[in-house]
Amino acid sequence: MLDKQQTWIEKYRAALLETDPTRQLERIEEAYSAIQGHAEESRAQRFEKEALDDARLILRLLREESLGRASSPWL
Repeated sequence: MLDKQQTWIEKYRAALLETDPTRQLERIEEAYSAIQGHAEESRAQRFEKEALDDARLILRLLREESLGRASSPWL
């Protein structure tokens, strides 16, 4: 279980730190998928469930921002 937890954390971190707009959406989707998988398979305690929920929310916001930036006429 520790490996899966490390995996979602690493993918989440990679999505947050990605600076290449062409790769950012891919990283966000990978992280979101890893978080979903971990949440479904783990018997997380309340604090971990809250962390997973927070991470999903942040990824959704980052995705919306990225999509908005990608469709912006100024880029």
